[in-house]
Amino acid sequence: RPRSRKRRHHLRTVGTLVRLRRPAEARALLDYFFEDQRPAAWRQWAEGIRSNPREPGFVGDMPQTWVGSDYIRSVLDFFAFEEGDRLVVAAGVSEEWARKGVRVSGLRTHYGTLDYSIAADGDALLLRIDAGVTPPPGGIVVVSPFDGSETIVRALPAEVVLKSRKQKAESRKGGGTSAFCFLPSAFCFSRALK
Repeated sequence: RPRSRKRRHHLRTVGTLVRLRRPAEARALLDYFFEDQRPAAWRQWAEGIRSNPREPGFVGDMPQTWVGSDYIRSVLDFFAFEEGDRLVVAAGVSEEWARKGVRVSGLRTHYGTLDYSIAADGDALLLRIDAGVTPPPGGIVVVSPFDGSETIVRALPAEVVLKSRKQKAESRKGGGTSAFCFLPSAFCFSRALK
């Protein structure tokens, strides 16, 4: 007999997919979980959800706080998380979100308080990281919403121009790098185009 009960505890998988650099799958899975909020108007998850909403049976705690905490942690991972001796930013941010504008303010990390923004800059995106967080030994890893490429920032404040694949291909014809960093008194590493 097929199992008709789903468990919301798997919502933590959303953050795992972001950390594995699979943001499109993470966003699709999050959408799937939002569709299973019952009753929908309550905007919460029960411990167990049945495939058939009309089927009677035990659903466990409502709201299920473990699921809620997994949701909060997973959503924070979209914007920033620590990875070894590095701080990773924007790994789950889509191009669509970035073009509309993203602002992260006062996010506490092991390295201090993180403030950054992403805004459209023509066809490119401009990511600004404010001073306030201390760059960790492995740097601050900026993940491009375009293609997942990474730029490492080692000094703050910083501005990183992120380009689409099309723009990178155009840059490749004349050489260049995948991203440019403009800093008041230092330079950050940027991966060279091949």
